Amino acid sequence: MNKTLPIIEPELSGLSLSVTAMWLIAAVVVVVIVIIVSSFWYVRKKNAFRRKALQELELIDVNQNGALTQINTILKWTALQSFPRKEVAALFGEEWFNWMNSRTKSGFFSRDLIQEVSARLYASSTEDCVEVVEQFKSASAEFIRHHGV
Repeated sequence: MNKTLPIIEPELSGLSLSVTAMWLIAAVVVVVIVIIVSSFWYVRKKNAFRRKALQELELIDVNQNGALTQINTILKWTALQSFPRKEVAALFGEEWFNWMNSRTKSGFFSRDLIQEVSARLYASSTEDCVEVVEQFKSASAEFIRHHGV
């Protein structure tokens, strides 16, 4: 008495993906995400020394006597993290600053700053000039951020 009509199923189009293809796409997406995250982690780990040097640089009080020496020590440590010891360890004075300028696209240490810092850094009893220390600290931060490896 009650007649039911047969269920009409739609035809499958040729664009539908099988379960295997969906798993394959999901696996590719997961692999791409893992590669992106691991490369981000690698770069972050590789640049950890830069963050540490910048933190140490921020702690230096420009009004404190000996600030130039502390900044120079941080610069030397940073350079030793990136370049061979033979290339870095023996450098000092203008040669040291010229070497640092050669490792950046644009030299952050001006000729005047190099001469002023060299004169004060390697003199025995000269007090540090606050303006020179501030310029040196700023240029040093830029070197730490942007020097090539």
